[in-house]
Amino acid sequence: MTAERDNNNVHWTEYDRGGHFAAMEEPDLFVADVRTFFGALR
Repeated sequence: MTAERDNNNVHWTEYDRGGHFAAMEEPDLFVADVRTFFGALR
């Protein structure tokens, strides 16, 4: 995968539902993912 090879990814999530606009299609998944990301920075 190009993203893994070319970048220093610190958080990656693949959703089991939703599509290209996951934040609008599955907002609960997106919010939980954002909280997980920022929680790890504490």
